[in-house]
Amino acid sequence: NARDAMPKGGKLDIDVTLQTTDDTIVRQNINAKIGKYVVTTVRDSGEGIPPEIRDRIFDPFFTTKAEGKGTGLGLATVFTIVKNHGGFINVYSEVGNGTSFKVYLPAHITADKIEVEEEQAIRRSGKQEVILVVDDEELIRTISRDILIENGYVVIIAQNGEEAAEIYREKHNEISMILTDVMMPIMNGIELIEIVQKINPDARIVAASGLMQGEIASKLAHAKVSGRLSKPFTADKLLAAVHQALQV
Repeated sequence: NARDAMPKGGKLDIDVTLQTTDDTIVRQNINAKIGKYVVTTVRDSGEGIPPEIRDRIFDPFFTTKAEGKGTGLGLATVFTIVKNHGGFINVYSEVGNGTSFKVYLPAHITADKIEVEEEQAIRRSGKQEVILVVDDEELIRTISRDILIENGYVVIIAQNGEEAAEIYREKHNEISMILTDVMMPIMNGIELIEIVQKINPDARIVAASGLMQGEIASKLAHAKVSGRLSKPFTADKLLAAVHQALQV
């Protein structure tokens, strides 16, 4: 699929990591459990998947390929195999900026005890700093808000960049940091960051996305955000990113 999405060539990245999921990820994925997973990520810089068909890509016999080029059973088969092995899949895509598939499979710890270095985030409580959380997905907004409030922060939420920009214009003197999704309708995260930085060049901003590559990575680098957060994220990674951004 990644190959077919890049008919004129492009970049294909595959990496494998060990990740410990927590309640944050479990609440976002119905088949997830708390524990260790081997995460295989396949990223391409291709055409991307239009939002209107993204929810159908795992449906059997659904395909956007021309006749004779595919049956629409490939992703459906992958989904079934992963689910039957106790795993789950996250998909992130933006038209023109590629697609990222993250396949989570439960890690089996062998008797040989192969040591794998894991990032251990240190939880640090907030001091009632005000965080503006911006995401078009209600579940992500709710989970992020709950985690931040439970750890000593005050949270304002916005459903898209346009709403967030209006809030920031009115309350920028009160807001300590912005946590924003990159890919959103109406006004995306990159556009929001540009507006915010015109109001306050020193604004502390953490950008969250399932696609941290290509044009998106380039734009975020140019925007000079305070931090980046790869989706899906655990509570520890969220808190670590917020804490680090506030120290900048």
